[in-house]
Amino acid sequence: MTSRRAVSVRGVSGAIVHRVSAIAYLAVGFLSTELPVAGAEQPFTEESAARGLSYSVPTDQPIPYGRGMAFVDLDGDRDPDFVCTGAATYQIGIYENIGGVFVNRSSTSGIPFMQRASGVVAFDFDGDSDLDLFITQWSLENKLLRNDGGFQFTDITAAAQLSHYGSGTGPTVADFDGDGWLDLFVSFYGEENILYRNDGGQQFQDVSAAAGISGVFNTLQSAFFDMDSDGDKDLYVSNDRRTSYNLVEHNRLYENVGGTFVDISAASGTDVHLMSMNIGLADLDNNGFLDIYCTNLTISELGLYYPNVLLMNAGDGTFTQQQQAAGVESLRFGWGAAFIDFNNDKQLDLYVCNQIGNNRLYVNKGQWPLIDEANLYGVDLGGDTRCVAVADIDADGDLDMAVQKYADHIYLYINHEGEQRNWLRIEPVGRLPNRQSIGATVRVRTGQVWRLHEILAGSNYKVQNELIAHFGMGSDTAADEVVIRWYDGAERTLTMLPANEVHKVYHPDLLGDLDEDGTISDFERSAFIEALLEPAEVTEPERLDFNGDGTVDGRDIRGWIARATSTP
Repeated sequence: MTSRRAVSVRGVSGAIVHRVSAIAYLAVGFLSTELPVAGAEQPFTEESAARGLSYSVPTDQPIPYGRGMAFVDLDGDRDPDFVCTGAATYQIGIYENIGGVFVNRSSTSGIPFMQRASGVVAFDFDGDSDLDLFITQWSLENKLLRNDGGFQFTDITAAAQLSHYGSGTGPTVADFDGDGWLDLFVSFYGEENILYRNDGGQQFQDVSAAAGISGVFNTLQSAFFDMDSDGDKDLYVSNDRRTSYNLVEHNRLYENVGGTFVDISAASGTDVHLMSMNIGLADLDNNGFLDIYCTNLTISELGLYYPNVLLMNAGDGTFTQQQQAAGVESLRFGWGAAFIDFNNDKQLDLYVCNQIGNNRLYVNKGQWPLIDEANLYGVDLGGDTRCVAVADIDADGDLDMAVQKYADHIYLYINHEGEQRNWLRIEPVGRLPNRQSIGATVRVRTGQVWRLHEILAGSNYKVQNELIAHFGMGSDTAADEVVIRWYDGAERTLTMLPANEVHKVYHPDLLGDLDEDGTISDFERSAFIEALLEPAEVTEPERLDFNGDGTVDGRDIRGWIARATSTP
């Protein structure tokens, strides 16, 4: 039935930095209705202690409504390290990922103790290629922490003009004005949210009023994303109306129009009145536009039954509520949630954290409604859970989950079910100052179906997921077509990319220009010839792979000539 093959991924040095195994699931027509394989390993196993992740979060006092987490590659070795907040000692957890096992670097990180740490986002604010951290606090100062390498950080909040005391919640990051630098939107509860423009990687400027974003809201999370697929970043804001009779507070959708924002909440149908927490973003119906999932509050003991809301994006600037048809109303006290193709069957599933009632895993079997099978898959965690972050921590081609539970340790669910099927991971590499390509979109076609993933920094609830596009492939052994569009509008189209590999795809301007000086020199010409003659000896072969088929050979000569003759 199955065969196992090893695949390799080459890093910047050219050395093999990962060696992963994947099981190619060959049964035709059994992609979206399967149950866990009989006699196989459990679909998920909780392995926080075994993998070195020992971090506990006490009860929610004082109240920041959940403590942020992030899967983020802090040392540039292409695996996700882990950041977590909320310990009784106030120490921010910094864990290095070494082969799928975490090593605690918290005590030597240089990050100050943060009593009321709230939301986390990771982005390269200064354009030096590594990821820095921004952490909000509840009623205390937010912090910008510069990554100095070696899991060492420096607090540069004041120098960057980000000092602010407020009830900080879930931040989000994107280049909203198209100048290349990543900007920051900080959510606050019960006060003005703030849009900070990044002025050249040195300081930030509050441009909220000038950009058209104003008003006092009970915001718990915000998220930049390309709502209408026009290439710029729009903004969705998730607000808590607090009481059932408050009909003024609602969620807001701002359309980006030339770097300023226009409130289209009512016209778009996204102005839902909820005790709204999460902003889950994914193209659930594969129509090429990201849909939105917001969690809500239900307390059956008080007779309060409010559904979570699924807003399906029609692609014309309007959304419709389809939570009932999709079967994802939940009717529990929801917080964080994440779309995740956990079983790699090409269908997006949905994991939901609940404060009251067990967590849900809505399994997508290729038709609606989705079915809650959290118990079947061993992830129906009970108790007060708030946040979930997603990444492939062990490089086996499926997505694992960290789940935060109050008065308990952080749960690390290692995924084994995804190993039964094929997968594809796309790592777009951008021009500086946005090397990690935050804001890029990746579209994958198999047969007649296109699927979409946008590289997001700050969404779901107070978390950062890994900055890589993951696609389950079922029994497909290759993607027919892959289109990557970067934040600046540049595109690359690749064909017949093999499954069960991580494909590092460079921005068109970086192809051939190995030293990134904007010219093609004798050094680069020699490197290309060497790659043709001795491809195994080439450092960064992806930068000379012009047709994106995974190899440097004669089929790249035409692309090389075009590139070499188009630059000085």
